[in-house]
Amino acid sequence: NPALYELAAGSDRLFICEVLEVSEPDVMPGGKLEVMVAEPGQIAMLLENKISYKVTKHGQRRYLIRNSAIAGLLNQETFEVRPVNHYVLVRPNEERAVAFESREGLPGADGKRRMIWLNTDQGSTDDEQQSKLRRPGLTASYGEVVECGPGRWEEGRWVEPRCKKNDLVFFDASHSTLPFTIKGKQHTLVPCDQIALIADEAP
Repeated sequence: NPALYELAAGSDRLFICEVLEVSEPDVMPGGKLEVMVAEPGQIAMLLENKISYKVTKHGQRRYLIRNSAIAGLLNQETFEVRPVNHYVLVRPNEERAVAFESREGLPGADGKRRMIWLNTDQGSTDDEQQSKLRRPGLTASYGEVVECGPGRWEEGRWVEPRCKKNDLVFFDASHSTLPFTIKGKQHTLVPCDQIALIADEAP
C-alpha cells in the first residue's frame, strides 16, 4: 500500500520477500550455532544484489538468500521494521545533527567550522579506499539510532554494533544502505561497518 510504505529510489534496490523455508543453522567457531534471523512466514528486507540464486519451482519464482544478507524484518500488521545481523535502523534528526556540527565542527582557515569524515572500512586496501572516495555521488548522512541488530560473526568472533539506541551517528549513505518511508516517516537500514562516527551519544 503506497500510503503506508514507500521505497526510496537509488542504485541499491530494496528487495522484500516472504520467507518460505529456513535451512539448518551452521556450526560457527567455538561450536556455537549460527543465529538464524528469520522464520517461515516472516517478511525479510535486503538489498536486491544480495540474492544468491533465482530458481523456478512449480512454475513460481523462488529466491535463495543467505542468512547474513538479511538487513531487517518487516511486521505486516504494524509496519515496524526490526534490524537484524549487523544492521542499524536510523531516522533523520536534523536538529541534533545541526547542534552537533555547530558544537563540534573543526574551524577552517576562513573561520567556519567543518567536520572531517574518515572512512572506517578497515577491510580494504589503500587503492580500494581511494577508488571509493573518487566514486561520484559519495554522500554521508546523520541519523538517530532507532534500534540495533544483535551483530554478526566476523573472522571467528561475534561482533556487536558499536552504537546504541538514541545515539546520533554519521554514516556513508552512498551505497549498501536501505532507505525507506513508512507512514510518512523516513528510515534507513545501515550496515554497522559504514558508521564512521558516533556523533552524539544517547543522553
